[in-house]
Amino acid sequence: MLKKFMQVFISIVLVMVLINVTGIVQAADSTDDIEIDTSNEIVVFFDSTNSGWSNFNYMYCMIYNNNGNITEYGSKKSRCTDEGNGIWKFTSDDYYLEDNDYLIYFCTDNWQNSSSILFDKSCFGDTAYCDGTTSLNDYSRQLTNIFWKNHDNSKYASLLTIKSNGEVTGNYCLNYTTPYDMFIGFLKSSYSTAITNSDKDEQTFINEIGYKLGLSGVEVERAIIYSGKNIKWYREYYIEPTAPTEPTQPTESQPKILGDVDGDGEVSIIDATCIQRYLCQLPVYAEGIGEPIK
Repeated sequence: MLKKFMQVFISIVLVMVLINVTGIVQAADSTDDIEIDTSNEIVVFFDSTNSGWSNFNYMYCMIYNNNGNITEYGSKKSRCTDEGNGIWKFTSDDYYLEDNDYLIYFCTDNWQNSSSILFDKSCFGDTAYCDGTTSLNDYSRQLTNIFWKNHDNSKYASLLTIKSNGEVTGNYCLNYTTPYDMFIGFLKSSYSTAITNSDKDEQTFINEIGYKLGLSGVEVERAIIYSGKNIKWYREYYIEPTAPTEPTQPTESQPKILGDVDGDGEVSIIDATCIQRYLCQLPVYAEGIGEPIK
């Protein structure tokens, strides 16, 4: 009796083992049909032929945005592989890039650097190249200018920038910032030194920056107030980047709001600041303050 019981028990165990093995084999076979998403794998090339760089051991690909570096300088993960004939390849699936604007540059382990250009997912597989020209960054460091072979460089290699001396270069504004925010940042961090080293008066200096950034007079005025800087600038002497369009139909004039100093249709902290500056006999930047409402 016990012998028969053991035979039945062993048979059941063998059947269960066979079922499990069959399931594992089927599961393994099914993985052959799974497609792995490689759309976020970074693949980019760098043609250093005209860079003039020499005496280095490693080439690094540096990707970053306003939140900081994506790749890390000196890390093995950010190294490029030498493809020969001056061509370097960077490939990695260690970093997740969103559908956003990034910046990219290339550098060596002995600090020979390229300029930064716009980088997004559409650049995967493209080649950045040098044309032999160089430029200086804010720290007077020479950079080798790079461009994309298969992208519009009037956008990708022409980033809107305010240098520390107030010079505005480029035309494409990264999608995580605005010219207005850039202007405020410049006023807070670099304006005092820049105007001291400039041969222009404050009105002209601010006018040129605002105009090149495409800012309206109201935006320039608000940025100055927000920055907290005491700048002698008056909106009536500012030329708007684009002339206002003429209305196709006659419109009734809107009644003025008591306390709306800058005329934007609402009373805000900006208006209160303008009034305080007027009472302290400081530049106000808004027209009509101190005049009775008609």
